[in-house]
Amino acid sequence: MVLAANLVSLALVAALLVAATESEAKRIGGGRSSGASRPAATAAKSKAKAKEEEKSGTDITVRVKSDSQSSSTASSTPAVQGAGAAAGAVPAAVVLPSGKVDPAERDEAIRKRNAELARQADEREEKKRLEKEKHAAALAEMERRRAEEKQRADKAQQDKLARDRERDAAAQCQFRPVMTDDEIARCRQVSR
Repeated sequence: MVLAANLVSLALVAALLVAATESEAKRIGGGRSSGASRPAATAAKSKAKAKEEEKSGTDITVRVKSDSQSSSTASSTPAVQGAGAAAGAVPAAVVLPSGKVDPAERDEAIRKRNAELARQADEREEKKRLEKEKHAAALAEMERRRAEEKQRADKAQQDKLARDRERDAAAQCQFRPVMTDDEIARCRQVSR
């Protein structure tokens, strides 16, 4: 019985929330569509997009870097550029006016790219090696400092023990008017 009452109250609360949400949505939006979903509006937009794509797709300029780091331009069709970009073509390849890539230039560009990648890998390895050397030097310095600290602590401990022994020995030797030979010998030993 209690479960049924709880379910009924939960259903009532859910219905009220849905009704409140609908009324809020109608109040904010006014219950009208914005016009973007009308077929006439979407058709006009798609025609404008098609015209823009036609205009932007006719001429594409490809910039190629040469050895002297200067830029030159070559004309290419969008299909050739898209195929080259999708295939992961080397960016420094020369595109001939016919739309084909010169094999000798492509091989040279690949060789240069591989050399550059090898140089970068060597730089990364050198950097890692230097970092390891720095790390090893820092660890050696830290160990040296720890050893020095340990030596200082040991010396301080020995000094403290020596002072304690002297103080204990001095406490054992008390000069009195009447002393035995052992007490006199002990006091002479302490005073030395």
